[in-house]
Amino acid sequence: MDQKPNLHVKTIGLILGIDPLTITKKEPKVPKLGLPYYDLGKRIRHAGHNGMRAFRLASYIHQSVSWCEMLMNKFHETNPKIQKVFHEGIRSFVRQYRSLTCPNGRRRDFFSRLDDKLYQEAISYIQQATVSDLTKFTMHRIAGALPGYMTKYKFLTEQHDGILTEVHKDMTEQYANAFKACYERKINFNQCSLSRDFELIIPVEVSMSDTNWMDLHEIEI
Repeated sequence: MDQKPNLHVKTIGLILGIDPLTITKKEPKVPKLGLPYYDLGKRIRHAGHNGMRAFRLASYIHQSVSWCEMLMNKFHETNPKIQKVFHEGIRSFVRQYRSLTCPNGRRRDFFSRLDDKLYQEAISYIQQATVSDLTKFTMHRIAGALPGYMTKYKFLTEQHDGILTEVHKDMTEQYANAFKACYERKINFNQCSLSRDFELIIPVEVSMSDTNWMDLHEIEI
């Protein structure tokens, strides 16, 4: 998954038969959609591992249900273990225990009827909660590791898998390095409901702007 080209590029390349080496994060764009192929691949992959159906993807990318049905079918054809191993493992665990526990110990109990709606919620729980907690519990780590909180930098928003921070211009590099060090901590899946002998590090991307949120550009750290 860490090998280049990027996973989202490879995803859309496999689905639509495009050479992934010709795709960047911004170009080319899907005709009539205006969305880069990279972003489309990213949305399809997230839809796939979260158990999203074609109708939901259609509302997500504003395209026809039939086209989205083709996209999702091809995605699962090229990634069969997502449904056969991951999704089925979640359903089996919830049927037996009616709960799921994330790698960090956060537990959710499921009290509703064992139906498709419950299973769809369960399928997305571990990855969504794990990433969200990782983000939230990063902020106090940064404040503890980097002097200047609320004087040289302050957090403005938390968006599930990202943080928007206002930083003094003389401290941007220090903040970016502190954010990367605090966020890229190992997540041990041994204690997860779907136990795996694996430590995951979610890679960090940092973008900045001297003007406003809409003009962010990625920087190297």
